[in-house]
Amino acid sequence: MKFHKTLKLLINNNLKKAGSKKFFNFLPRSFVGNITQKFNLKYFDLTLKDLLLTDFTLYKSENRYQKVDYKNYLTNKNTVKYLEENNVVSIFWI
Repeated sequence: MKFHKTLKLLINNNLKKAGSKKFFNFLPRSFVGNITQKFNLKYFDLTLKDLLLTDFTLYKSENRYQKVDYKNYLTNKNTVKYLEENNVVSIFWI
């Protein structure tokens, strides 16, 4: 989990330096906390953008963090949309 937090902080720091008004939130716990090979193989070839745009709440019905995970998903989805619409900022997020 520390890797994901550090990655988020690095990307958001770069976005802040570039003048972004939107920032990323955490990936859902249902994704970060699941270390099974069967689950993770589906997502191994995805880009960070694709991972951020994946609604993991659809895949696991019993998730006590579902509301928080969904809120984070919406924040990340809106941030990706903002970056796509503001090309000057988007070059700094990767």
